[in-house]
Amino acid sequence: MKNPLAAILALSAAAAFAADETLTVIREGAPTYTVGSTTSTGAYAEARVRADPGYATPGDYVVPAISLGIVPPVQIGAETADVFGLRLGLPYASHNNVLGLDVGLFATDTAGDFTGLQVAGFYNGVGHTMRGVQAAGFINDVKGDVLGIQLAGLANRSGGFVEGLQVAGIANLGKDMPGLVGGQVSVFYNSANRMDGVQIGLLNYAGDIEGAQIGLINGATSVKGLQIGLFNATKRLDGVQIGLSNYIEDSGLRWFPIVNASF
Repeated sequence: MKNPLAAILALSAAAAFAADETLTVIREGAPTYTVGSTTSTGAYAEARVRADPGYATPGDYVVPAISLGIVPPVQIGAETADVFGLRLGLPYASHNNVLGLDVGLFATDTAGDFTGLQVAGFYNGVGHTMRGVQAAGFINDVKGDVLGIQLAGLANRSGGFVEGLQVAGIANLGKDMPGLVGGQVSVFYNSANRMDGVQIGLLNYAGDIEGAQIGLINGATSVKGLQIGLFNATKRLDGVQIGLSNYIEDSGLRWFPIVNASF
């Protein structure tokens, strides 16, 4: 082909237009869903649910969509549009809902829901639910729920429920999250309001935790399970503490070195 760049841009424009018009289901007898650029919540939710591994089978959907962005509004598809397929931010793109592969040299921004794999050199941002995997050089920030994995060089944050794993070079921030099922791993600090799983870091904090905290300093309101660290503290414990200093506020034996327990 004489001009591959022109061909790619032409394909991208056609794909973006097609994605804005219809979500094509190739399974025989299945319906066709309308995907509007600003009112696509229902269709997007339908596509997202059907895209789950436990629900759909490979090849159910052909959703032609390729979006290239430089800095909004210099991108294929308006910021209110949805992207189903591939989005490339060179260095940055912003859309409504995104399903598929999302790569930003600097950052990615999704105002609504994201489903798939999201990779950015610096920052990934999602306004509602993130379902899949996020990997960022510095920060992953999800305002809603996280169902999957967050990997960040600096920090991960979720404003909603987390079901999965957060791994960060410095901190996992979940103070305001309603709950976490899975794990938090960081070099320095982990926090969660309510957690079923494991925290591993120098400093770990949880409101209520069922599972384990492993770190230099562990703190919680209520622990059902295990705390292992140099300093362990909790208001209520149904389990065991192992460390140099172990403190249980609601206990006849509040402080005890090496091993402390309450059941």
